[in-house]
Amino acid sequence: TISLSGDITTTGGLKSHITITDGNGGAVTLNSPVLLLASVAIDASGGLNQGAPVGGNIIFNSKVDSSNATPRNLTLTTNAGGNIILGGNVGSDNALGNVLVTNANNVTATAIRAASLVQVDGSGTTTLNGAFNTNAAAGVNIVNEAIAVNNSINTTNGGIVTLNADTLGLSIAAAGDITATGAVNLTGANGISTAGNVTTTGQVVNYNSATTLTGGVLINTTSDTPAGGTVTFANALNGSQTLGVTAGTSGD
Repeated sequence: TISLSGDITTTGGLKSHITITDGNGGAVTLNSPVLLLASVAIDASGGLNQGAPVGGNIIFNSKVDSSNATPRNLTLTTNAGGNIILGGNVGSDNALGNVLVTNANNVTATAIRAASLVQVDGSGTTTLNGAFNTNAAAGVNIVNEAIAVNNSINTTNGGIVTLNADTLGLSIAAAGDITATGAVNLTGANGISTAGNVTTTGQVVNYNSATTLTGGVLINTTSDTPAGGTVTFANALNGSQTLGVTAGTSGD
């Protein structure tokens, strides 16, 4: 077991006078289960490539937990070129606080139980392979060039779900059901492909881009409240699949 109570920051390699480039930020690899004794930030963004920031990878090859019932925050930064891999379950024993990815290339995660998961920016693909469960209003809020949701997302206490694939597409598998107590906003610059259901407690559901149904989809905004919330498809809707919408007495 690795117990962490302080931040980790790496720097890039030495400049090459032949290639006139610097190295990527130093990689951080944690091979054993990690316990957070305090909130921790890991920054592998210290590399440069002809003056542009290039990060190193941050890899957790086993589970990550808070050391006790007090949730600890985890902040991860790699910049372009650096990938983040959460290879084990996060917060399965003791939940984390806010999990923040400030910048990365590809982000791959298994199951996460935390107050929130926020990715501010990215230059690759974020892939969610395990169930995500959050209990703060920040919910799950991800921005990257492409996003793939392969398992469920569940938020409580007003938690939103915002998935913004700002360059390529947003893909939601049949197992990628979203259950949220806050608003759900889904965006894919090259479109949304989805087979996942969406359920909210009277909150809006917005498909902000052209959407293709790759499987049957049920949308219900009346969970715990018959008033419901509005469901909006802001662009074209395609796919020879079943679509069911329950928007309640107040939703459209």
